[in-house]
Amino acid sequence: MEFKGVTHIGMTVKNIDKSIEFYRDILGLKVFGGPTEFVIDEADGLGMGVDGAESRICMVDLGNGQAIEMMEFKAPPYGWNESLPPNALSHHHITLKVDDIHNAVNELKEKGVEVVYKPQLITEGVLEGIWWAYIKDPDGIITELMEFTKDATFERR
Repeated sequence: MEFKGVTHIGMTVKNIDKSIEFYRDILGLKVFGGPTEFVIDEADGLGMGVDGAESRICMVDLGNGQAIEMMEFKAPPYGWNESLPPNALSHHHITLKVDDIHNAVNELKEKGVEVVYKPQLITEGVLEGIWWAYIKDPDGIITELMEFTKDATFERR
């Protein structure tokens, strides 16, 4: 079996309209395919484990054929309404590549985005030569920003 790449990452959000505002209006990404209403039928429920759930879904274009699929579940309620801590069994973050991390972080700060980690340069290991920073979306979901220097080995693999 050969995988051809990543097409999208699915993520659950509290309020899809607020998330669209963040990813489209603040990060400048293109939203396509929604938001649309979606009721998970019995067949989908077997695969997803939430038969009869009511949700709204949209896609956010990341470029290069990659996207974020955002899902807001209206029903049934889950009970846990906060983003998971970094050490919880889950997907921890997504990473967006930028050309100038310092300018990107400054621009996002001016737009009121919470910067969790200011830009840091990795100086050893598999990610050597990469600048990174963490920001949070409206749900507290971590988004990593990365700038690859000319010496970054990770991008050349």
